[in-house]
Amino acid sequence: MKKVIGVDGCRYGWCAAILEYKKAKIELFRSFEELAKWAFPAQRVWVDIPIGLGNKEIQRNVENQMRALLKPVRHTSVFNTPVRPAVYERNYDYAKKVHFDHTGQFISVQSWGICQKIKEVDQFLIRNKTDRDIIRESHPELCFSWWNESKPLPYAKSTSDGISLRMNLLRNHIENFDQVYENALDRFPRKAVQRHDILDALILMVNAQRSLEEIENRLVNTPAFDEHDIKMEVVY
Repeated sequence: MKKVIGVDGCRYGWCAAILEYKKAKIELFRSFEELAKWAFPAQRVWVDIPIGLGNKEIQRNVENQMRALLKPVRHTSVFNTPVRPAVYERNYDYAKKVHFDHTGQFISVQSWGICQKIKEVDQFLIRNKTDRDIIRESHPELCFSWWNESKPLPYAKSTSDGISLRMNLLRNHIENFDQVYENALDRFPRKAVQRHDILDALILMVNAQRSLEEIENRLVNTPAFDEHDIKMEVVY
């Protein structure tokens, strides 16, 4: 049995696209811990969240590689990842100051907005070392560009053209895609999960499944490991 999962953060918590017995489905989970307990055993879990965090001595720079591949249009979808001490701060003002003290740079409100989810995954991987080869960081825009002749998609995922283009790409790789997608829209309200969250989770699932058959592309940070020996790399 092969089970692969693509995971994207959403308003409810986490949106998971699961491929098992060659059938895809969408499920929502309130916490990453809940998702992980339900998910295993799985061959691949690809998550759109930073994995492996920097500090004063170890700088995370893999975002620069992602932006280079997504220019000139989708590079703005890549946010700088706060250093670990900033991720664990109590509010944006403190986090911004801590990150600046460690790196000499500021973090955006968008970066702070995903810190709770970064922390969830970070805490899980610190505690569960054996799952680090299964749970991997990925990025939906890199995965979509791979199926678009390695070209970044011209339309943002928040636009109708962007949603249509992403749906068309997914139809080529998911059996009964429209049924899976519409079923998710019927089951879960938009206040819990947005359309683009579902599409992002599905493309991560597609690429995670493909990685079982081929060597995945990797963008590796320099240095490659953080202070907890968690690898800083992005697969797609």
